[in-house]
Amino acid sequence: MEQKLFDRVHRGVRLTPEGEIMLDYFSNASASYQGALREARNLKRQESHLTIAILENLDTDLILKPLFDFQSKSIEHPVTYTFIQLPYREIFFYLQSKHADLAITVNDPQSPSSIQMYHVALKPIVKSHNNLFFSKNHPALKADQPPVLSDFKDSRFFLPMYYKAENAYEKEHSLPKYFPDLLGFTPKFEFLESVSSILPNIMNGDGAAILINACQIKKSSSIQSLPLANEASICFAWMQDNNNILLRQLIDNSPFET
Repeated sequence: MEQKLFDRVHRGVRLTPEGEIMLDYFSNASASYQGALREARNLKRQESHLTIAILENLDTDLILKPLFDFQSKSIEHPVTYTFIQLPYREIFFYLQSKHADLAITVNDPQSPSSIQMYHVALKPIVKSHNNLFFSKNHPALKADQPPVLSDFKDSRFFLPMYYKAENAYEKEHSLPKYFPDLLGFTPKFEFLESVSSILPNIMNGDGAAILINACQIKKSSSIQSLPLANEASICFAWMQDNNNILLRQLIDNSPFET
């Protein structure tokens, strides 16, 4: 290098002015290298990991098996998942804030709070429909007859808060235009914060609830349901600007049969 970088002194060595300059350059180069290494490692971790937000009370058996099949068969390097169960609207805050890469949620195009209003990309993965869920001890039930929708015209109907109109879009597509057509009568609605807060009311026979057929509550031996004549789907939802490679692979090679 033909530059003198240090002088020997009584107790060791001392950098020359040229040595101090070179030390600064080497320190900066080392810091840049370490930073690049950290970013590369983080990118590798991101490309082998997905954080997935799942709508509360969805049937996880229906959801998880295809995901783990994808994990074991479709990817050459190890893949890990983090699952978070969330109420409907919180899911989209997690996507928009990048706290979740992917959401598995319900899309009911006719509902007043349709998923389209959240400006996310969608891909249907499981076809389904809504059901009217109620307890076997619901007071509207007749002992000698199978239940029909009209039995519940005087019942309370519990709905998650996301069905409540909060903005101009929702008010234009308001509840009275949607559920009376679906049920054949105008029900008495009561909004609760989440599906989790609705379930105890159904179990106690205090009312009925409209929820997607593919939910955990249908597995309860104390719950009955009636199908409703509308289509809904379980779908992937994600932000278009999320560049996680694993996310793209999962979306393009969905392990679900639609």
